Amino acid sequence: MRRGKPYARTATKAMYKEKIYEAVVNSGERDPYTGDLLSWEIIGTWDTSEHHPAEYKRRFALMPTVDHTNPDVLEFEICSWLVNECKSYLLPEEFVAVCKRVVSNSRKPVK
Repeated sequence: MRRGKPYARTATKAMYKEKIYEAVVNSGERDPYTGDLLSWEIIGTWDTSEHHPAEYKRRFALMPTVDHTNPDVLEFEICSWLVNECKSYLLPEEFVAVCKRVVSNSRKPVK
């Protein structure tokens, strides 16, 4: 199996495109985790020619990205780049559980 994914042997490029298209169609204008309005207009504006400082990357925090809902299944959702980076390899419910722990253990009051 490529990259250890069960679907990797049988999934075609067309299947990936279809699943990503479904995720886009089924997504709303907001990140499903934070409720933030996604910035669809910045798709395709990332400068790939150089290494970028954190300030540059922050401008893309709300850019819509394709994320696996479960890495073992060919299934995607659209969420912000910020959430996608934070969520990493976690399943949605695992990510939410981590976020809850962060909030409950935060030393600073959450506004």
